[in-house]
Amino acid sequence: MTAVLWASVIAVAGTLLGGVVTAALQAWVARTARRETQVAGQRGEALRAVAALLSAVAIHRARRWEREELRLAGVGQQVQTRARERARASRSAITEPLAMVCILTPVLAEAAEAAVQATYVMRHVADLATLEQLRTASLGAEKQLRQAASGVFAPEGGGR
Repeated sequence: MTAVLWASVIAVAGTLLGGVVTAALQAWVARTARRETQVAGQRGEALRAVAALLSAVAIHRARRWEREELRLAGVGQQVQTRARERARASRSAITEPLAMVCILTPVLAEAAEAAVQATYVMRHVADLATLEQLRTASLGAEKQLRQAASGVFAPEGGGR
């Protein structure tokens, strides 16, 4: 009779242990899934911030070019004032995506700052040749940011 009793105890203990192990594995799988979902969301948010920054830098570069070109051409003050207002608005549009890139992907902060600064220096130039050199430098800094971002966001083992 003791053999039957021990067999029953072992069977019950095995069933309980199996239930505990199953519950622990399910909890671990759920935590892992939540963590992966959170990381994917942050990655998507960071990627959107980089795209928004690249777009804002390109728009500001065009606005800076327009403003400086009008100033160098000596057009009327009213036209220059409107161009200055558009340039200020486009500069303000850089602030949020730049902050988001620097916060969400610190590895890109230096390249992001360089792309922004290369566009900001396109002001009070002496002539169109200098303006074109600064524009080319801004395009180069933007390209470096884009390449750095592609290294960060490229799928593992692919994308290149």
